[in-house]
Parts: sequence; C-alpha cells; structure tokens
Amino acid sequence: MANKRSILIVLGFMPAVMWADHKDTLSVFEKDHIIQEVVVTSRSAKERIDQTQIGQQKIDLAQLARVPSLFGEKDIFRAIQLLPGVKSEGESSSGFQVRGGTSSQNQILLDKTSIYQAGHLMGIFSTFNDDALSNASLFKGMIPEQYGGATSSVLSIDTRPGNMDKLHYGGTIGLLSAKIFAEGPIKKDVASFLVSARRSYADLFMQSGAMKDSKFHFYDVNARLDWRISTNDRLSLSLLNGNDVLGMADVMDMNWGNTSLSGRWIHYFSDRLISNMTLYYSNFDNYMGIEAMGTTFDQNGFIRHMGVNYILNGYIGSNLKWNAGYQSDYTWLRSAEWTIGNTTERSQNNAWDNSLWAGGEWKPWQKFAISAGLRASFFSPEHQTVYPTIEPRFSANYKLNDDHSIKLGYTRASQNIHAVMSNATSMPFNRYAMSTDIIKPEVSDQISLGYYGKTHDGAFDFSVEGYYKLTDHVYDYMDGKNFRSDISIDKIVLGGESKSYGMEFAAHKNHGRFTGWISYTLSWVKNKIDGINNGEWYRASNDRRHDISVVGMYKLNKKWDMSASWKYNTGQALTAPSAKYIMADKMQYYYAERNGYRAPDYHRLDVSFNRTSVHENYTTQWSFGVYNIYAHSNPFMIMFKDDPTKSSGIKTSQISLLNFIPSVSFSIKY
Repeated sequence: MANKRSILIVLGFMPAVMWADHKDTLSVFEKDHIIQEVVVTSRSAKERIDQTQIGQQKIDLAQLARVPSLFGEKDIFRAIQLLPGVKSEGESSSGFQVRGGTSSQNQILLDKTSIYQAGHLMGIFSTFNDDALSNASLFKGMIPEQYGGATSSVLSIDTRPGNMDKLHYGGTIGLLSAKIFAEGPIKKDVASFLVSARRSYADLFMQSGAMKDSKFHFYDVNARLDWRISTNDRLSLSLLNGNDVLGMADVMDMNWGNTSLSGRWIHYFSDRLISNMTLYYSNFDNYMGIEAMGTTFDQNGFIRHMGVNYILNGYIGSNLKWNAGYQSDYTWLRSAEWTIGNTTERSQNNAWDNSLWAGGEWKPWQKFAISAGLRASFFSPEHQTVYPTIEPRFSANYKLNDDHSIKLGYTRASQNIHAVMSNATSMPFNRYAMSTDIIKPEVSDQISLGYYGKTHDGAFDFSVEGYYKLTDHVYDYMDGKNFRSDISIDKIVLGGESKSYGMEFAAHKNHGRFTGWISYTLSWVKNKIDGINNGEWYRASNDRRHDISVVGMYKLNKKWDMSASWKYNTGQALTAPSAKYIMADKMQYYYAERNGYRAPDYHRLDVSFNRTSVHENYTTQWSFGVYNIYAHSNPFMIMFKDDPTKSSGIKTSQISLLNFIPSVSFSIKY
C-alpha cells in the first residue's frame, strides 16, 4: 500500500477540480473554505520508486509555497532550480538548464501552448502566477512520446479550474508586486471561472529625481473557464497575457511578453477510452529601441504558434495503457527586424510542423514495467527542405523489492526553433532561428540509468542517476560576432556537436515536522564546432562542474513554519582575453581559448518564515524572508578593462546584483 503523508494546503493554491485519466477521479475542494488537511500520495517516496519513466520530476506545489523565495514571490522556476540535474542560469535569473542543455533547449508548455523567455524583470520573477497553477511535471530523462520540440527537457504546466461549488477570492501584497485572484461557479456543478492578476509597482517609486522618466514594471493575467457539458464531456478555455516594460527616459525602451490561448475538449468514450483535443495559439514578441549619438536603432522579433493537439488514451486489461495522437503546428518566426535611421532589414521564416506518435506502458509482471513510444516529426519550412525525424523513446523499471528499483531510459528528441545566446544567460532579445536549408534541426540522443530506494516506512528516499547525451547541430556565434552583426543569422553562426554527461544524487526526508532534501549534480558539457576554438572540443558556456542544493522545512507550531535553502555551484565558463595589442591605432584583444576561464563560484543562503492564521471565513498569512542572508557577492556580470600594471595589460572586475534582500508579504484568502 502506498505511503501517505499529510500536508497543510492553503485553499486557493491547489486545484479546485483535478482532471485525471478517469472521470470518477474528478474531485472538488471541501465545502469549508478554510485551510484543510489534504492527503497527497502522487509525489510520495513510493511513487518515485514505482513510476516507470526515468528522470520524471513531479513538482509539488505545496512544497513550492514553503521554499524561500525572492521578494516573497512564490516561483515555480526557483523551486525547479533546487532539483538534481537542474541549474540556474545565473544570479537573479528564473531561467534553468537541464543536463547540459541551455534554457532555450527546454520546452515550457502552459496548457499545451509554448511559452518563451518565461521571466519578468529580466528573470527576477517567472511568468507564472502560483495562484493559477494546478500541477507541473519536468521530464529530463525519458521524454514521453506526446512531447516534441526540445532536446533538453519538457516542463508541462497546467492551470487550475475554478471552484464549481463556492466563490473564493483573495490577494497578496509584497515589496515589489501585488496579486489578486477570484474563482467560483458560474452555474453550480456545471461551469466555473478563475481569474488571477499580478502587477509590479517599482515604477511608482520612480516618479521623482533622476529616474522620473524611467519605466520598470510587469503584469500578467491568467483566466480560465470550465464547463461540464455532459456526463462524458468537459470543455475549458484558458488565457495568459503578460508583458514587461523597461525604459530609461529618451535613451532606451524595451518591452517583451507572452500571450497564449488554449481551448480543450475532453471526451470519455468509456472508462477505458478517453480523448483530449486542444486548439491553441501563442505569441512571444520583443522590442528594443536605443537612441545614441543622434542615431535610432529599433529591433523587434516574434515567435507565434497556432495549431491542434489530439491525444487518445486507452486501457487494455489492468497492465497495459496506451496513447496515440497527432499535432499540427504552424509557426511564424521573425528573427529580427532592424530599423537604423531610415534603413529597415528583416529576417523571417514560417513553417509547418506535423507530428504523429504512439506509445504505451506495459507491466508484464509485478516487478517489471516498460514505457515505450515512437514519435515521427515532419518539419516543413516554406519553400525549403522537409525534415523528417523519427524519435524512439524507452524506459524500463525493474523493482528489486517494494523499496528499491533500477531504471534505464533512452530518448531521441529533435528541435527546430533555435536560440543563439552570447553567454549562458538567456535574454528577451536573444536571436531565434528555425531550421532551414542552412540551419539544421538539433537532434539529441540520451541514455540514462538510475537507482532509487527508500526506507520501508517511506520516511526517507534516495536516488542516483547517470546520463550521457550527444546533440548534433548545436549553434554558436563565430569568433568576433554577436546578435547584431548581421540580419541573416545563418551568416554569423556555426554548427557542430555537443556532449554532456554526469551524475545526479538526491535524498529526501518526507515525514515529521522537519522535511526537505539534498541534491548534488556532477556534470560536464562540451562543444565541438569547426571554425571555433581551432575545431577542438571546448567547454560550453553553461558547463559547471558541481551543483549542490540543500532545502529544509520545519513546522514550528500550528501557525508558524520556517524554511531555508542553500545553493552552491561552480562558476560559469566564460571567454576572457588573454592579451591585447594595437593594430591600426586601435586596441585589440586576443582570445586564446573559447570559454577557457571561469567566473567565481556561486553560493547563497535563503531563509523564510510564514505565519498562517485560520479564521472562521478567511485565512491570512504573513511571509518574511531574506535572500542571500550572509550577503555573498555573487557574479552577475564579469567585465574586462585595461590595466597597464598587469602582465596581460587587462584587469577583471565583477558586478554583483543581489547581496542581501529582505522581503515581507501578506496574503488573505476567503
């Protein structure tokens, strides 16, 4: 029998209605809308032992609410960065990297729509408001066959339906932002709504002095409607709209954002055959305008998707479940449009991407289970070569006994939307390109092997996973080139191969007043591209040898709980000049090796305290925290300057951003 553990969940944070494989599993909140004790088994230690897919990480949103956060804002991405095999892009960034991939090699799906650059304020906050989320899963080992379009990982997030029984509402105010939400029945037990909105207000404090003409804010809105149109049919419509604005008087103006819209129809042909159809549209766009020396430079770009996703799930007997489906996606991608003075240049491509897949999970006997599938993708850029890709996926789980298992997995995945970054940190203005006759699809092959164990009572569990991944057609800028060197991105990048490998260790304490986990990742990432680094293997910009996360959560009493997290990682690889010389009366730098140097190591300690008070008709919570409590100066940017006192003639300086950040927030939920 599965281990069960009880946790306290604030109403309004977990889903009011959960859609699962069988219609009998639909559930709603208890009628009493104060804090309820909810039994959670899906993320238990036993579930981690039993699940067939290797490298799957289900995100516990209840734990997310307790992990220390920056500025008191609960952030799913910062919780993900504490998992084994997952690394933060850098200081202040909500972007994450998985098993040697860059953030652009992750696919982020919200209700099956693609989201790009999912961060506010240059990555300080994620795009996703926790009030609107239901559940999330990260696939970093075997990627299930129904997902395609990323060579590193897939993060699938679902918004939650509104409560069909009673009206609930609330809000949170913090140091930099505030948010509100409301949910309830449109027609009891038939239709419901959910609306959540968030906005930062740092700009309100910039209305005087030197910053009075500056702009610095973000907003996002989530909305969802749900209908039970019959015993066998469910409909939902969900919307996300978010935008960031950053500007400095008449010098610079930038904005970027995501809009997504999806409509889903779930139909139960029977208890053993279910269909799920989603129509979707998404748009990511960015704009940057700079004025200097009497010249105006404007840049804008976008990525737009429109399509349909259809999945059929079935069950044969008690030991076999299967799925099959297709996806048809039309993509518009504008890599850049530049206006410099009176001159305008544009680079844009469109493409169809059609995919078919089939797979299943089979348990031939009690100790052994297999999950396998095959995906066929056909990427068709307009007026160019069609790229077919066959992608097998496989994972097996052999249980030594009820408390120990061994898993093996293999995944081939392809990617046709490429982001070329100047360093390891993604920015809203990265250049994007799609596969064409010149730029080929990325294709990765990953094999992984893992051992998983737990104590008999499930109080502790532990795991170790090893992986090796090869990726063809990765791209990097030519020496001396950057995103503004040419409007045609294929003229400034070179393609080659990448390899990444490593080991991931994790241990969890699941029961008692004190819970938490420790994770450690040892990894290597290398690239080999003809024309860069003399055609020899070199460290990728996201190569970091060691990554450690320690998370602890303690329930002090009925009202107070506390948590702390400590993060350490090896410094980011970077390219630094090794000498300088004068040519044609101009100072030039000489670079001996691509990414031959490292930034200083990164580490910080975050702490938080929550005080929750349950009243007759509402619940309040005060949250207090400190980010980087011992004020370690972590590198945000490394700069190189002339220094005649050095033998190389070059001095290195470091810019740090977030040294000691206290926070407080107040939430109320009815």
